[in-house]
Amino acid sequence: MRHVAPGFTILAALLIAVPARADAPSTTTVAAVSARAETIAWHVVRDGDTLEGLSQRYLGQSERWPENWHLNPKLANPHKLTPGTRLQIKVGAGGGGPDALLSRKSQTVDDKLGPLTWSDAVENDLLLDRDGLRTREKSSAELTFDDGARLLVTEDSLLFLRRRGAKLVPEAPREVEIEQGTADVRAGERPAQNDIEIVFGDAHATSKLRGQANGDSRVRRATSGEGAFMVYRGSGAVEAAGTRFDVAQGTGSVVPASGPPAPPEALLPAPRVTSPASGAVLGCNNPPLRWAAVPGAATYEVDLCRDADCAALVDRASGVTEPTWRSAALAAGDYFLRVAARSASGLDGYPTLVPFRIAPGAAVAGAAAATATIAATGVNAQRGDTLWLDGRSQLALVSSDGSSPAGAALLLDGKPAALEALHGPWPTGPHTAAVTVAGACGEPETLSTVRFAVDSEPPSVRWETANLPPSPDQMAAKETEKRRRFPPPVRWPLPAQLEWSLDGISWVPFSWGVPQPWQRGPLVPPAAWYSTLDDPENPGRLPQPVDESVLYLRAPQANPFRAGSPVKLEGWTALALHVTDGGSGVARLYPRPIELAKGNWVLRIQVADAVGNRQVIDWPIVAKSGK
Repeated sequence: MRHVAPGFTILAALLIAVPARADAPSTTTVAAVSARAETIAWHVVRDGDTLEGLSQRYLGQSERWPENWHLNPKLANPHKLTPGTRLQIKVGAGGGGPDALLSRKSQTVDDKLGPLTWSDAVENDLLLDRDGLRTREKSSAELTFDDGARLLVTEDSLLFLRRRGAKLVPEAPREVEIEQGTADVRAGERPAQNDIEIVFGDAHATSKLRGQANGDSRVRRATSGEGAFMVYRGSGAVEAAGTRFDVAQGTGSVVPASGPPAPPEALLPAPRVTSPASGAVLGCNNPPLRWAAVPGAATYEVDLCRDADCAALVDRASGVTEPTWRSAALAAGDYFLRVAARSASGLDGYPTLVPFRIAPGAAVAGAAAATATIAATGVNAQRGDTLWLDGRSQLALVSSDGSSPAGAALLLDGKPAALEALHGPWPTGPHTAAVTVAGACGEPETLSTVRFAVDSEPPSVRWETANLPPSPDQMAAKETEKRRRFPPPVRWPLPAQLEWSLDGISWVPFSWGVPQPWQRGPLVPPAAWYSTLDDPENPGRLPQPVDESVLYLRAPQANPFRAGSPVKLEGWTALALHVTDGGSGVARLYPRPIELAKGNWVLRIQVADAVGNRQVIDWPIVAKSGK
């Protein structure tokens, strides 16, 4: 926020054509300082310019034109100037024109001077009537006017100077017009001569500075057209749609895109910055910036600047939801942190300004984060964001040199614990482990975090009769029986048949016993199941662990299970085998007929989860059946 010079009038239009960031409104600040000292600036020649006229305009003495000629040795004819030529000109107080000097710029700033197109701005460029200034993301510029008044433009802004009448006089009204962005107005230490009127859309806000010192107010207009007027010191007024409110110190009013303003409400207090301390010298180059939460704050506006006025913007963040923020790496030097809370209604509260310094050779905060990680030893499986362990596995802090980082500390389930607690054992269920060390700024720096859980139980198995619709082959068999005109012929013994399915629709037979010449052999199962069943290294391995897998069984001929087996299948009745695991997930389901001893056949169903907990079920079956 800046001072407005008593007796100085300016009409400016702040237009943001295509903002680089819609959530980061631009800010314009008007301030007052001592009159501009004589300096050398850059002037772009316009139609009708002469050295005598420029010397009169900027120095108040036309006879000093030879001094300006000597500053431009390449100028062959001092009495013939070509429009668009850049000249070095002496500038001092007393000219009286609406000229502005680009006294400071930070990062990417462009200007449009006279007949020239937009180009990279140069410090000490002179801006005249209808000249423009444009700042990019995380950039800022400061304009100094003839009488010492200053205009601060922050990121993503477009500003044009405008002349009102042939000459500006002290009695003319001060006015700033905003299409989008923010204007900060602050009176000087001496009482101001005039008020400041800020126009945004159909609304008018007046900062009452006449006869006041240290007046301080802000107007902001969003891309949607909504606006807000805040008074930090002094008083003001806001008017729209025929409704006017006086706005007292410490209050503000929200102005909708159309319609009258809302009644004034109290502004939020300035946040209390907890880190860094005021004047602190920090040993890391991107310190965490923290402040105490402000009751009623919806978001926070954060600026990081090289100066107390934030004319040299380094970084900023808008709409910060938590009371902490971290910028990119900073070079050594002095900085200022400015934080303000924004209410849910959209009013900006009082700001806090905290100076601090980055020491030369400062370390990078967080640089130690890659020196060690928490890893599992033993059987483990990653599923989603959880690392699953069996009951015998351990965790360990693994670093490149095999040692634990100095000062490493463990948080287990959010509570401090010894590093040895990584070795377990832990109760069944989910856990979180985080290892930290002291960072370059002294704050805890996280080396590694892992969410893990212990699964010591195998998958559970249950079965039930499946109510499945008739399959095409079942329907075909029934139709064949209906059309049969003679009793079925006597058959010789056939191998007992058992079929399985993963979806209850497509069925694949198991075969065992001695194949007969008339058998065509088993059907080719689906490719995914076929490959897992035939994989000698991982038979029955599912493509990925699941909470539940279902295997359907049926016997289209005779019941293949021997007496005493817990299951029985006759005709086309199907059995649904449900394998579930709420931990690491079902990873293996492998049913197959095996011969335990000569003539002693069983259907062995092996199930396992992702960390190797397994269960084996044997159902006795007959090797052959027939009539």
